[in-house]
Amino acid sequence: MIEIDREEVFALRHAAKYIPSGRLEGKPAHHSTLYRWASTGIGGVVLETVMIGGIRFTSKAALMRFIEQRNGGTVPVLPPPKRDQIRERRTKHLLDKHLSGKRSPERLRCASNGTA
Repeated sequence: MIEIDREEVFALRHAAKYIPSGRLEGKPAHHSTLYRWASTGIGGVVLETVMIGGIRFTSKAALMRFIEQRNGGTVPVLPPPKRDQIRERRTKHLLDKHLSGKRSPERLRCASNGTA
């Protein structure tokens, strides 16, 4: 049972980004998959949801419980959403570049032309 006062809930439509992709293209699970898990379930296990104002919500904890029940008590570690991984890599790259004092070739070219 989802405890709204203790768990952060989000719309079921947005929950797909927390599910690792099993597709060749690397796309996240389609939101209709999560609606199916919440309505009919898989093998007798149904994803916990709560309706608030006509919108169905779930939580990361509910997703973890669902996965745990489907896997017989073991929970795989879910990777962060792909967007977060890309942002993290980009930030690290920019920070490393800034700390090393290196300037990009475009900036060097502009500086040598007298333009900034």
